[in-house]
Amino acid sequence: MLIKEFKKIITSSKFQSIINKNWKRRPIWKVHRDKVSNGIYEFLHEQGLAEVDKKSSNWILMEKKTNLLYMSLLAKYLADVNPDFTVPGTDSNEYEKIIYGAFSRRNGFISLDAKFMNVLPIPAPDVPITNILKFKEKRRDELLNFREVIDKIYQNISMAENEGEIKQIVLKYKEKIEKEVKKLRKIMKEEHIKTVFGTFKSLLDIKSPALLTTLGVSLSGLPLEVKIPILGITATIQIGYYLVDKINEQRAKLRKSPFAYLYCAEKAGII
Repeated sequence: MLIKEFKKIITSSKFQSIINKNWKRRPIWKVHRDKVSNGIYEFLHEQGLAEVDKKSSNWILMEKKTNLLYMSLLAKYLADVNPDFTVPGTDSNEYEKIIYGAFSRRNGFISLDAKFMNVLPIPAPDVPITNILKFKEKRRDELLNFREVIDKIYQNISMAENEGEIKQIVLKYKEKIEKEVKKLRKIMKEEHIKTVFGTFKSLLDIKSPALLTTLGVSLSGLPLEVKIPILGITATIQIGYYLVDKINEQRAKLRKSPFAYLYCAEKAGII
């Protein structure tokens, strides 16, 4: 399925319009040979999007956007191996649309799009990755508590029967989110992790037939927004809708957690 989906996207006019045709002039994007099957490499080589590194046969040079697409898809499929604890992600809206989005209603299905803007305390860009990993290991229980709150909100929203009920769920958890964010920010400060407020989002499978029917007829009630003042910052929770390619439909049904957990925050996330 990975190869089939990858080839479908690579040959699409949408993807062909964004690749760099002259990438070989500065081939700086590398993927280790062990991560690329012979079939994938041969296909990309024929497309003029990959070649073996002349300096070392252990590496394959790829066109930048092709490389990012491949690694994003690889993460998505690896997440299916352990759907309860692994979540695929990309920090680019462009690639999110490419690996999840549908081109039309005919080949897609509607999901909910949950955005938490300026909510998540994330490490500042200059925080070393080693410090982040140590923090995640040391404070694992606190981080899991925060994630459980978010997952509970997602679970309730996915079972809501209408837009009004979705708004009530978000409002119900408003103070809980504020409390958990302050707690997370406090423990990060205690561990000398400098933070900034980041954004994250998820695509949620709709489990309510009533809501699915409503959204299939009218999408006028979404997106909806709820503002939360947190530590002097105005955070926003926005619930909208997203047209997902049908190739992800079975994935959405299998995963107990949100089937796409996409961080728009920079680089390393915390939860």
